[in-house]
Amino acid sequence: MQRELQVRLLIGRLLYVSRAASKTVPGSKSVRVRAPELRSPCPISCALDILGDKWTLLVVRDLMWLNRRLYSEFSQSPERIPTSILADRLRRLEKAGLVKKEPYQHNPVRYSYRLTAVGRALRPALLSLGVWASQHVEHAGCLPDSWQGPDEEMTDGPEPASAVKTRSATRQTRLGRP
Repeated sequence: MQRELQVRLLIGRLLYVSRAASKTVPGSKSVRVRAPELRSPCPISCALDILGDKWTLLVVRDLMWLNRRLYSEFSQSPERIPTSILADRLRRLEKAGLVKKEPYQHNPVRYSYRLTAVGRALRPALLSLGVWASQHVEHAGCLPDSWQGPDEEMTDGPEPASAVKTRSATRQTRLGRP
């Protein structure tokens, strides 16, 4: 029963992200990600076609919460992403419209990266994945409390009420307290 509720919450979050990503921004075209060849019209399959490898969401995490913007900063992540894969994932995220790159140095040209509104709309899904892992994956840590706070940059509408647990709430649950 509890797993069914957790699965429903996760699906609800993914649907919220899907709806947020399909909203339009005033004065611009429809904000939809450009996906590679899709395997099916299923929204989960479509999301996995863009985000479904073990590195892409870590790059999004680094942009969203760890304030990494430069290529050299991404390559210093504790997960040790290979540089060839990092370059490919940043290119794919930019092509899909989740990341925007801007030159910060001109000779030689070097770029900084930032999330677009569509990329920031992944926040609820990443939080849900983190909570799920902290509750169900052995040796997984808890999400930092600072990641749970309001996102000033997210302007696509209010985040729905959710059961996202903070580090302290998860710790209490693991100790057998409500």
